[in-house]
Amino acid sequence: MNMFNKYENKNLFFKAIDILKEKGAINLSLQFYRFSKQKLFFLLSPMIILLKKDKFFLFENKKLKYFYHGYNATWTNGRCIEVPIIMSYIQNGYNSHILEFGSVLPHYYPVRWDVLDKFEIRKKVINEDVIDFYPSNKYNLIVSISTLEHVGFDDDNKDPEKPLKAVLHLKEHCLENNGKMIFTVPIGYNPSIDFLLFKNNSVFNKKYYFRNYPKKGWIEISEEIARNTNYDYNSEVADTIGIVIVDK
Repeated sequence: MNMFNKYENKNLFFKAIDILKEKGAINLSLQFYRFSKQKLFFLLSPMIILLKKDKFFLFENKKLKYFYHGYNATWTNGRCIEVPIIMSYIQNGYNSHILEFGSVLPHYYPVRWDVLDKFEIRKKVINEDVIDFYPSNKYNLIVSISTLEHVGFDDDNKDPEKPLKAVLHLKEHCLENNGKMIFTVPIGYNPSIDFLLFKNNSVFNKKYYFRNYPKKGWIEISEEIARNTNYDYNSEVADTIGIVIVDK
């Protein structure tokens, strides 16, 4: 998560001041480099997307098209598979009552479902902590893109157990019987998430892992290979993404 994005509701000057106070001058310089590169990619995105069009990957024996978009330069990170995977579930359950945990899809699509995000100030986004969220009507489908790893990890009050609490809370208090949740998470970013995936096998009904190979694209891999993944905090890009499913 780029630190500039964390403060996206402020102007650029005040974002920089907050990062300088919180992380120091070296980190601010690194974040500014990433921010500038992201803006350059955005300007070049029409040409890049044209060159990369009509590329596909396989998920659950289905051929899905990579998602390329200028915002967040999705061809450079896991968004290119996370978005189409999550959208495939949303489109299959288009008549369902759907919740998105973490405001990601509103940057790419007109949203016709509820969105829960503690920090992002946006029209129709519910600004509550996931643990405190009790909807009046439960959901048939809950989806989330690279959000769970920040829970209890990037908060001011660290809580290594909060990701598990969040999953259990959503399942118990927000998901209807016979409902489904699907999350995507970067492997190696948050040790608590890795523990949930690799050690606590009672939480998730299905788990998939995809790794980005420079010349082959994103390919499904075994859990054994995924366990040996390291997250590159300098580039803030995961080369392995976990997709987990919870049924109720």
